[in-house]
Amino acid sequence: MDTDQNVLQKQFDSIFHFTNYGIWILDDQGVVLKVNEAAENLIGITANEVVGKKIMELERKGVIDNALTPQILSTKSPATRLIHVLKTKKQILSTGIPVFDSHGEIIRVVVNEYDITTLNSLKEELEQLKHVAQKYQDELSNINLADLQAHGIVSESMEMRQMLNAALKLARLDASNILITGESGTGKGLVAQFIHNNSKRKNNLKNLF
Repeated sequence: MDTDQNVLQKQFDSIFHFTNYGIWILDDQGVVLKVNEAAENLIGITANEVVGKKIMELERKGVIDNALTPQILSTKSPATRLIHVLKTKKQILSTGIPVFDSHGEIIRVVVNEYDITTLNSLKEELEQLKHVAQKYQDELSNINLADLQAHGIVSESMEMRQMLNAALKLARLDASNILITGESGTGKGLVAQFIHNNSKRKNNLKNLF
């Protein structure tokens, strides 16, 4: 029958070996005690290459990049760093935590690593989509400005174009209260009609009938 200690050890081994996070366990001298398979894949090393060796020496030889452990041993504080792994071309978020004994001395350093390469790729794709959306938005603005001119609203100055663009944005936001000020004969009514014609509320009403 398994003892409580054996059960805990099995649970630890399961988490250590089957998690998607890369995990390193080092002693108080920076010697690598254990690494899991996820860490091997993220960094592009094998356990045989690193276990039993000092992390500082492995970094000096170029086996790994930007080790956190030296900083943690020096400051006795947790540390987090974004790392670009040269060997695997992966972007990794690496976090290291010191483990202390009852006298406040470091006995272990546990480093976990998470692959954020995919997240960065998705972020870049999102930025590209935003640029595309802005491009189409600008094209629609140009179309609507042409529509303004067709209704007798002509804009020559930069200030007037900026005002008309602002009016178009307010129309798309479906703002319920818009105050248009200006001297008589400057086209306030035409701008108000244009905002109304391009508002979401009007388009929604059209869809109801």
